[in-house]
Amino acid sequence: PNAPLIAGNTVATSIPNVLLEHTDVDIAVISEGEETIVDLLTAINDNRSLELVPGIAFKKNGKVVQTMPRRTIEPIDSIPFPNYNLFDIEVYLEKSKWQVNGPEEVGIPFDDIIVMPIVTARGCPFQCTFCYHAFQHKKYRYHSPAAIAGEAQRLKELYGANFIMFWDELSFYAPDQARQVAELFIERELNIKWEGTCRSELIDAEH
Repeated sequence: PNAPLIAGNTVATSIPNVLLEHTDVDIAVISEGEETIVDLLTAINDNRSLELVPGIAFKKNGKVVQTMPRRTIEPIDSIPFPNYNLFDIEVYLEKSKWQVNGPEEVGIPFDDIIVMPIVTARGCPFQCTFCYHAFQHKKYRYHSPAAIAGEAQRLKELYGANFIMFWDELSFYAPDQARQVAELFIERELNIKWEGTCRSELIDAEH
């Protein structure tokens, strides 16, 4: 038989019924996927009932079945950062420089910019009406400053990254965390430019 089509992340989490009823997707992985996908593929391989796999939705006899939620992973430092060698990384590195806003202000010649991403946290503690993410209504979990700096150092050593793009709904939830990350960048002499998102009300004149 053909392998099932599996989708995840925000679209599968926010509208699993719509996804399953109006697309070719067979199974929606809801919320966090690292543990779920292993459990799910094992169940498929062993021909076990999908109803025993927490954290998914699928169609059975024409109706959408959603299994019990899966507990979120904590601490998220226990989750390895992505292995980018699994991708055609040279293509990504070549195109990455176009992500930088105002490259003339970065202080690196445009052709020499090498951007790599880091996700510092999962979710966001705020509930903006215009936003939906895969960890809506879940506890906000964040990587330690040491893990973030360590990943930046790894990306520099492996790929020559000189610009880090923090891809989060909220990269820095507090000034102290941002300060610790910056201090570790300096301490390790990473000499890496970076861009991240935060909320203006979390920062005052003192910072």
